[in-house]
Amino acid sequence: MSSGTSLKTKTTAPISDPNKRKRERTYTSEKLEAKDVTCCFCAQTPAALNVKLPVLGRKKRADMPYCLQCFYTSSAVRQGEQNVSILNKQEQERQLPAMQTMFSECFLELQRDITKESIDAFSKRPKNHDPLAALLGTGTSKMKKRPPPLEKKKAGNHDDGGFLRNVDIPERLKKTQQQQQLARAQERQLARIEQTSTKNSNLRSRNNDNISVIAPIHRYAISSSSTLSNRRRKGSGKSIWNLAMDPTSSKNDKKNTVSHITATQEEDTMGVTCSSCGNKDVKSFGNITSRNGDVRKGEIWGTDRDSTVVTRYQCNNCGRTWNEEE
Repeated sequence: MSSGTSLKTKTTAPISDPNKRKRERTYTSEKLEAKDVTCCFCAQTPAALNVKLPVLGRKKRADMPYCLQCFYTSSAVRQGEQNVSILNKQEQERQLPAMQTMFSECFLELQRDITKESIDAFSKRPKNHDPLAALLGTGTSKMKKRPPPLEKKKAGNHDDGGFLRNVDIPERLKKTQQQQQLARAQERQLARIEQTSTKNSNLRSRNNDNISVIAPIHRYAISSSSTLSNRRRKGSGKSIWNLAMDPTSSKNDKKNTVSHITATQEEDTMGVTCSSCGNKDVKSFGNITSRNGDVRKGEIWGTDRDSTVVTRYQCNNCGRTWNEEE
């Protein structure tokens, strides 16, 4: 009796905390529900994770069960860590080794494919186009490019640079040029004489009658020389270069040729001697004009002084340079 009563009192003893039974009941029901839940994606494998996915038109997310394989191979893996929780720890530990093995196999297979593609691409490419082939040292002597052979220098004058030769124009072709040069020299000389005469006319106001007689003579001489130089001449129909290179021309014309530049320099330096050594081998550098350089600014307008023309010479014997006013 005592034993029976004692057992009866143990089994029928009330629980001090009424909420404890309720918590145990809910815990066991949730535990049973987690074991029975399957993946919502494949509907075959038991679920291991609980993912909160966004629902269209609702602010609150919906709880969706996933297995590890479907979670890592679907768009659910893009959800943040705060939206993923473990639903069943046992299933998560059971499915984890298989997922690790699958990821390692995929990584090795991807590495193998990348290596194969790189080898195929390198083998298909010609070896001559490889910029690092010389560093590897695997190429044979036949595959290596040899430098081009050195070009031998052509025999002849080393000063030849592809320019045209300096060919003197025959004397018969230079007559027209010399006539024009002489006419221009006469024009310049007459212009200087006329300029000097006009300058003297301003200084000598009493001799107006004499100057009026001399001036028309100079103008007539200038006009006659200009008409002589501008007279139209009948050409030969050939260019000067073709006439100069014509082999049928006489040898006397080639011997008696005079350079155009030399003739012009001789006209400019005619009658000029070096005061230092007395040599007549003088070179002219042209004219230098000084337009009233010594006149003040207020005296420029209305002044009676003309421009001063200075010619610069240099002696080819001693090297002395000097200026002479014309």
